[in-house]
Amino acid sequence: MPLVRVRSISQAVKKLRQGQLVIYPTETAYALGADATNKFACQTIYEIKGRSGGKQLTLIAADSDMVEKYLKLMSAARLLAAQYWPGSLTIILLLRPHSRLAHLDLLGRGIGIRVPANATARQLSRELNRPLIATSANKSGRPMAYSRRALFRYFHNQPMAIYYLDKGTLARRRPTTIIDARGPRLKIIRQGKCRPKML
Repeated sequence: MPLVRVRSISQAVKKLRQGQLVIYPTETAYALGADATNKFACQTIYEIKGRSGGKQLTLIAADSDMVEKYLKLMSAARLLAAQYWPGSLTIILLLRPHSRLAHLDLLGRGIGIRVPANATARQLSRELNRPLIATSANKSGRPMAYSRRALFRYFHNQPMAIYYLDKGTLARRRPTTIIDARGPRLKIIRQGKCRPKML
């Protein structure tokens, strides 16, 4: 089936609540998203991307309060979040007990999440009232997608419909910085656009 365009955030949220996949813009590139609490939808993303089940899926959230509902923000991570969210900073955190994101935590390694700088991405999460998957909208190992043309190249012939919010061609920016904040000491996993001064 071809990609199907949705005309508004509210339409996109309706599809997410139905367990569908939605492509949306972020501050780095287009992301392939799903309700992060929907186990079946998250498994479908692995299949669509051709991605190994051993690789983590990163998330976005509307704000820090939503993050803390599902994940543990220790003091150092909380300081990072206060300074650099919304922004291009992904923080790896541990799950709260009985979190509805438990199916995403592979081997107890925690989950990477951010409050994105992109207003559309934040609004999607806010209206869904849950975190969203924010993996790059491409096939595993291929370049990130910045345009509708690239999205159609990757996903035009899928067996299921994938919905997308078209925001035109996005500016090419560096990927997010990733910091492991599961313990008392912060560790940079990937240096991207954001350069926290506290490290």
